[in-house]
Amino acid sequence: MGKRDNRVAYINPVAMARARGSVGSSGPTIRDYLNRNRPTLEEVQEMMNKKKTGSETLAAFEEHLNEKFKNELKKNREKVLGAASESSSKTRKKEQRSSSSSLTSSTDSSDSEEKKSRKKKKGKKRKMTESERSVEERRRKKRKRKHKETYSDSVSSS
Repeated sequence: MGKRDNRVAYINPVAMARARGSVGSSGPTIRDYLNRNRPTLEEVQEMMNKKKTGSETLAAFEEHLNEKFKNELKKNREKVLGAASESSSKTRKKEQRSSSSSLTSSTDSSDSEEKKSRKKKKGKKRKMTESERSVEERRRKKRKRKHKETYSDSVSSS
């Protein structure tokens, strides 16, 4: 049995390309590119001005949106003003009622004033400082831990 001949001849790629000859160009040449039609300076300036002015349809659309928004604002203003006038008329009616009832009995009015002041005091919450908030937060966390521990103990014992 003989050995196979696995020698390969070296082929110079440059020599191969020369031997094949020139390849037909698939696209425009450099000369074609340099000799192409180009716009004049005036045409370029016109194009730049058109870009600066923008689209007419876009301007019309924006104007339409602005009109819609203005109308919506008007409606909302009317609603708010109407609600404000209604609420002011309601408060006037309440004041008239309270003034007419105060004429009937002065003791009832003093009791109602005390109730109103109590409600106001209950409704007001003073603002906590940063240190008070942190202390309050620690207390909450502590309570949560205790609750979890008692809950886990009751679950594990049963």
